[in-house]
Amino acid sequence: MIKPSFYKNRRGFTVIELSVTMVTMAMIVATLGVMMCNALRGWSSGVSHVGADARVSTAAHKLWQEVRLGKSAYTVKGTSLGDQLYVVVPPLVTDVNHETFYDLSAAGTTHRYYVSNDVLYRQIGTGTAEVFARGISRLEVFGVSGPMVMVRLLRSVDRDGAVTTNEDYVQQKILMRNSLN
Repeated sequence: MIKPSFYKNRRGFTVIELSVTMVTMAMIVATLGVMMCNALRGWSSGVSHVGADARVSTAAHKLWQEVRLGKSAYTVKGTSLGDQLYVVVPPLVTDVNHETFYDLSAAGTTHRYYVSNDVLYRQIGTGTAEVFARGISRLEVFGVSGPMVMVRLLRSVDRDGAVTTNEDYVQQKILMRNSLN
């Protein structure tokens, strides 16, 4: 029997070969999609964790810069706002020679630091409290001794939708450079 010419040299894929290939490709794409979703989820939670670490470190550094200018400090514990840190900063004056210095004999201005609703506030004198840093869950002052102030800033941590507080912190010893002690 002679085969018709359209069966000769017929090249190509059968429907079964194409179906097997399509199913295999679909499985590979689905696996890669799941891996990408998991990688993005891990990356975004890591980025938020790094961002929170940066915020608490920045807040601690700003607090260190301001407290070290003080000449005295004291703390009030057990208030509804937690620990409150008070730092007396001497006024900055300029003499006749245009030299600027801190006048340690003057009374100075009191700076108050406290946390409310995950925000660290600073109040200078009797003025309005202003936002000093966000993402801080608690301020702990566990030592004021002479020119030394020991402070701990704690932050809230969001782990898969559940907020846990006081998990991560930055602790600092601050030496007040204008202290009379």
